[in-house]
Amino acid sequence: MTPTAALADIVLPVATYLEFDDIVAPPYSLPMALVQQKVTSVAECRSDFEILRDLARKLELGEYFWNKEEEHLDFVLGPSDISFNEFRKIGVLAGNKHYQSYQSQGFSTPSGKVELYSSQLKEWGFDPLPTHHELPETPLSAPELAKEYSLVFTSWKAGVYRHSGGRQISSLRNTHPDPMVWIHPDTAGQQGIADGDRVYIETKRGRIRQKARLTKDIDPRVVGIDYGWWFPESGPQNLYEWAEANINILTDDSPPYGREMGTPNLRGILCKIRKA
Repeated sequence: MTPTAALADIVLPVATYLEFDDIVAPPYSLPMALVQQKVTSVAECRSDFEILRDLARKLELGEYFWNKEEEHLDFVLGPSDISFNEFRKIGVLAGNKHYQSYQSQGFSTPSGKVELYSSQLKEWGFDPLPTHHELPETPLSAPELAKEYSLVFTSWKAGVYRHSGGRQISSLRNTHPDPMVWIHPDTAGQQGIADGDRVYIETKRGRIRQKARLTKDIDPRVVGIDYGWWFPESGPQNLYEWAEANINILTDDSPPYGREMGTPNLRGILCKIRKA
């Protein structure tokens, strides 16, 4: 159970990777496909495919889905001329890297060359050359706001967690038990903040509380905030106190968005801190 699941009206029992067959193509290694074989079934857990297929049938869209998961996997393996049952025995399909293929094939650009000036971006209405656009909420773009919120925050992933997952796993939680905000000692000293103090981080949107970690490895004008926090020990009746320390309270999904990708602004935002 997570804050998202606790908020939901219906929670579907989705299977883990040990409970369904699949084809895995790791993005972090040589081009290859690996077999994932079902080893068990747990209660009423069902794979993503089974859930989507049956929902589609209820919506009278079943004709667009395969009847069996293996039919879908056979389709994916079609270009390799093998079935999933054959793939079970093989285990791995490895591709070949073709180094310096540009020498014979060129680059994947309209001109076939390295394009420092992107004609494709220009056609789409964007800057054809790399151009800096100041974020909407920094000391340069919002000097009046910076008079009250004089720091800029960023965030990153804590090494022991994957996004917001894992806070309920004791071995991980013991390694990184509290949400931490990294602050330069000079910046902390101005607010009377010592290492380990609870501090408030505030933007014009809201306020959260985290534990101060003092380090000279961060710029005095910047603070680094843990993200994805919730507290399993608080229970579902309180939605695990997700708003106590969650960086989403400080951000906003409203415009302006990044021009090229349409992304909201999640880092480089003005904030202030004080001892809690």
